[in-house]
Amino acid sequence: MTTYLYPHGWDGEGDRLATLESLWDPASIARLEAVGIEAGWRCLEVGAGSGSIARWMADRVGDAGHVTAADIDVSHLRGLARPNLTVVQHDVTSDELLPGGQDLVHARLLLKHLPTRDAVLSTLVAALRPGGWLVVEDTDWTAAGAEPPAEAFAAVLRGLRRLMEQAGGVHDYGRVLPGALRTAGLVDIGAEGTALVLPCATPAVDFYRLTFGQVRDRLIASGLVDETTYATALATLDDPARVALAPTLIGARGRRHSDA
Repeated sequence: MTTYLYPHGWDGEGDRLATLESLWDPASIARLEAVGIEAGWRCLEVGAGSGSIARWMADRVGDAGHVTAADIDVSHLRGLARPNLTVVQHDVTSDELLPGGQDLVHARLLLKHLPTRDAVLSTLVAALRPGGWLVVEDTDWTAAGAEPPAEAFAAVLRGLRRLMEQAGGVHDYGRVLPGALRTAGLVDIGAEGTALVLPCATPAVDFYRLTFGQVRDRLIASGLVDETTYATALATLDDPARVALAPTLIGARGRRHSDA
């Protein structure tokens, strides 16, 4: 089993995943379109979450294509079933190999959580057909924060970073992705980042509110923040005079060599 900072069993996780989709789906879709996804492709979505990208890919590849949506916890993938989309419960760190011969493999906000991320990346590459594309996306939290700055908000962000490190993750893994794809043997590598500035006191910052809520008890129990600091950080998100800078979502793509 993997160690995951945001388990799907939390009562608000469905809402948190929805905020991630709202924030990041437009960028993810643009990256998938950039590698030429089209009707008839076989696609694999690893760490499918609540399935928005898998649904989009299934619509794009049509009846002649197929999408496999894999996640260690498929509780938020119920209702996705359609003739060209299969949901599988799968732990990419330990289960049998994922289906191979894929034209496109996509993973978003997955690798940063996994202590064995290099081995998992090799698994994703192995699932590609020769000439197939891998698109992976992860965050870089360097610029994340509130503006004007708020110390309590910064303290919770530092706590999040520490919890990620304790779980064996890499908070800023997004910046590592281009080099990781090159090391994995892919070619035609490209990458770009998506930075969002979110107005506070609007639903746009629910991503932060729900992410903080997921780890609240662990932050306080570990002594990384106290209850007053946590409450003050949440109040920052209600301040209409502020904006919140989201972590940068870095997307990298690479193609398996056609002679592989």
